[in-house]
Amino acid sequence: ADEPKSVLLIVVDSLDESLHVGRDERDRRDTVGGVLADVVKNNSLPSWLRIVASLRPERAAAVPLCDMRMEQLEALVEANHADVLELVRARLPAIVGATAPTDVLDADALDERARTLAQCANGNFMWA
Repeated sequence: ADEPKSVLLIVVDSLDESLHVGRDERDRRDTVGGVLADVVKNNSLPSWLRIVASLRPERAAAVPLCDMRMEQLEALVEANHADVLELVRARLPAIVGATAPTDVLDADALDERARTLAQCANGNFMWA
């Protein structure tokens, strides 16, 4: 098969939830985490393929990821709060415009509401 012309990315969210608690090591190869671990261990990942996986830090040790590079992301980091605020600011005008009186669309009032919503999200995009 021909290789793709650009890098492909596979995103696996909640990798830790793919584990089966109590399974022995032989059966873990049948989980998504086990398959990824085997691919990395055997260096069989194609050069054009990248994988990003998320998992809860308290369960990270349970996923057999061998030599995969791991980076921990924290929701409470100030950069996350700024990114959430940017997202809320971008989406809020369309939401408010469809559901509220026109006086809410004042730029200052809209920004105040965006800041309040972003603060409530506490750096978590799922709540934004």
